[in-house]
Amino acid sequence: MQRQRMQDETRISNLAEIENAVYQYVQIHDGSLPPALSDLILVEGTTQDPITGQPYRYEITDATSFRLCATFTTSNRERTPETVPYGYGNPWLHDAGETCFQRSTDPYLPSRDAPVKPLPL
Repeated sequence: MQRQRMQDETRISNLAEIENAVYQYVQIHDGSLPPALSDLILVEGTTQDPITGQPYRYEITDATSFRLCATFTTSNRERTPETVPYGYGNPWLHDAGETCFQRSTDPYLPSRDAPVKPLPL
């Protein structure tokens, strides 16, 4: 079970890296979402499941929103220190099986009147 949780933590870490890369892309490309994960600058292997090798699913849901999907082996809804990796917490709660996370780029859109907000770490 511990090994499966660690694999799920890697999935969450990958999704968080993808999410941050999408936000960076949006800031650089005048608010436009990347058409595909291949348009992002990421470490090789980040866009695919570490065990199955299948790509994570990325879907644009509207002009400022997107969805990231992965298939998890375990659930982290118990939210104990052992099941939720440090630093990720609530935004990445999931059950076992396929889970999709809806994200919005609204807070990261460039504004002509205000400085660009820093990306979350």
